[in-house]
Amino acid sequence: MKRNFSFVSMVEIRCEGTEYDLHNDFDCAEVSIKPIEGSLILVWEARADRSQKIEIRFESIQYLRLQGVDQDMPRAEDCRLSFAGYLHPDQGDVMDGFVEDNGSMEGYHMIFCFEGGLVAKVLSRTVECRALG
Repeated sequence: MKRNFSFVSMVEIRCEGTEYDLHNDFDCAEVSIKPIEGSLILVWEARADRSQKIEIRFESIQYLRLQGVDQDMPRAEDCRLSFAGYLHPDQGDVMDGFVEDNGSMEGYHMIFCFEGGLVAKVLSRTVECRALG
């Protein structure tokens, strides 16, 4: 998967030379699937300034698996990242674990797990991060 960002930790990414804490400083405001385009888009908003946004866009999706939210969790937890990382493609049924980014994760699925239970696991040709505001 060609990408222009890296995971600094299980909740932080480095994108365009800046580190972003997606657990403490940002909420996931939008998850969009565009089947015709074969894309998945995650949009994050800074809690301190909702006009500051980050987009993570997966293009040419080869594998996508979603797990729904936990109905017993407060809805406010749906937008807070619990962890992000990678899973080996042989672990297709695993939706609650990850391995850290070691720089050579070609062919691995990228996983985003939220406090409210939503999980997105994806493999795509490219994934790009960019600041929107």
